[in-house]
Amino acid sequence: MSLPMAGPPMETPNHFLARLIQSLAPAGAARTDTEYRRAAITAIFQALNPVTGREAMFACTGIVMQFAMDDAARQAASPDISPSARTRAWAAVLSAGRQMGHWLRQLDIAKKERTRAAPRQAAAPPAEAPPAEAPPAEAPQAEAPRVEAPRVDTPPAGRSGTLKAALLS
Repeated sequence: MSLPMAGPPMETPNHFLARLIQSLAPAGAARTDTEYRRAAITAIFQALNPVTGREAMFACTGIVMQFAMDDAARQAASPDISPSARTRAWAAVLSAGRQMGHWLRQLDIAKKERTRAAPRQAAAPPAEAPPAEAPPAEAPQAEAPRVEAPRVDTPPAGRSGTLKAALLS
């Protein structure tokens, strides 16, 4: 049983961007703040350049962690909070920073996997292609001359046969 989908498919990076802007730049906030957040979110998202839905999810999570880290840092820098609240705020800054780093590393890994998979997909012959004709037999090539390894003399008596001893002698 499948549920009907409402709205754009989940795989598109634009879907994730729209949801991110909706959650981080709410319509009820001041207009300049909302416009600033929308522009910042869009610029960061475009700089991360996600192509697949998976990459877009990682990029959006990293952006959310950046905003959480900024908010926690703003709270920690406030002079009007207690020392225990300041400690909790700095702990939140560190936690959000670690999470942001984790999700951006996941984004890098996903991009590398995608770029590694692209040559394999391009190299694979299409399923409907007719079998290729056998290439004409090539003339046998002459063998390359054989090169022998240089001969190593035995170490003088009283010295060990190690590489270090051979280099020092």
